[in-house]
Amino acid sequence: MTYTETGKQCLIWSDIPNSASLPYFMFSHLSYEDRQEPPEDLKKNLYRWVSEQSLNYCRNPGMQERPWCFVSYKDFSWEYCNIPFCDSPKEPVECRLTRMGMEYAGLKNVDADGRKCQRWLSQTPHKHSMLLHLLEFPDSGLDSHHNYCRNPGDRGMSGPWCYPEGSNEKKSCGIPFCWEAYRQVAIAGKPAKGYPECLQSAKGEEYVGTTRKTETGKECYLWDSKPYGKTDDFDPSESYEDHFPDNHDKTTTAAENFCRNPTSKERPWCFVADADKKWEYCNISICPDYPSCLNSPGHALSRLETFHFLNDAPYPVVCNLHAHNP
Repeated sequence: MTYTETGKQCLIWSDIPNSASLPYFMFSHLSYEDRQEPPEDLKKNLYRWVSEQSLNYCRNPGMQERPWCFVSYKDFSWEYCNIPFCDSPKEPVECRLTRMGMEYAGLKNVDADGRKCQRWLSQTPHKHSMLLHLLEFPDSGLDSHHNYCRNPGDRGMSGPWCYPEGSNEKKSCGIPFCWEAYRQVAIAGKPAKGYPECLQSAKGEEYVGTTRKTETGKECYLWDSKPYGKTDDFDPSESYEDHFPDNHDKTTTAAENFCRNPTSKERPWCFVADADKKWEYCNISICPDYPSCLNSPGHALSRLETFHFLNDAPYPVVCNLHAHNP
C-alpha cells in the first residue's frame, strides 16, 4: 500500500533528508526517559535504516501503533495507513518475503541445526549489542521470553537468525522464502490463490509460480536440461542461470520446469518437445489487485526491478495510486 488512510500519496523513503532532528522525531512517541538521548550508534544508523525501507510502501520503522508513511519531508509530516488484518492464517506466517527477512514475525526459536535460541533481552550466555536495534524488530514489543528468530537489520545474514545457546556466533534459522513454501504446497496439489500463481506485471519476469504446461497443454522441459542450448534471446553477457528470478543457489534447479520469462518475451514461456517451435507461451493470469501501472503493457518490470522487488532492495519504482479503490 502506498497511500495513507486519508488518501495522501506516500513519499519514497530513500528521499528522506538526513536531518539531525530525525532521531528525535522517530523517538517522539516513546516515554520521556527513553527519548531524551538515543544511543549514538542508533542515531548513526537511523537514517540508513529509515531511508532503506521499501520504495514508498507503508511501513512501521520506529514501533508506532501501526504502519505509516511520510507525506511531507519539510516538517516530517506523516500519517497512518489503513491496512486491515489478514483473515488468515491465525498464526504468524512461517516464511519470509525478502532476502534479509526483516519482516518475519513467526514463532521459530531454534537455528537451522535445531539449537534453541537465546532470548534477545538476555546477555547470557552470549553478550551482544542487539539492544541498540530494538526498533528494527517487527514485533510490537519484546518481553523477557522472546527468543524467536529475527533479522534486525543485519545485511550480512541471509534471512532471520539468532544466537543459539552454546554458541558465540549468529546462526541462520533456515526460514524459507514464501515462494519456496508456496511451491511445496502447490506441487502437493494445493496451489495458492493469487500471488505467486499470477503475474504482477505484463511480461511476468518476476513470476515464480508453479504452472508447468503451455497454453496448448504441452509439458514444459526442465530448464536445467537446456534442450536447445542457450538460445539467441538469452543475454550473452550473463550466465544462463542469472536470467532466472529464483536462482538463489546460482542454478536453475528451483525453476524446475515451471513457466518463466528469463528472456523478456511478451509473457512467461518454457521449452517444449517440439524441435520446430522449441518453446511456447504459458497462460497465466494477471494478479487482480496489483497496481495498474505495473499491469499495463507500457510498464513491464525490468530484470533489475524484478530482482530488487524479490530481494527488497530500494529501487525507484513508484505507482500513483490516488485513483485506488477504497
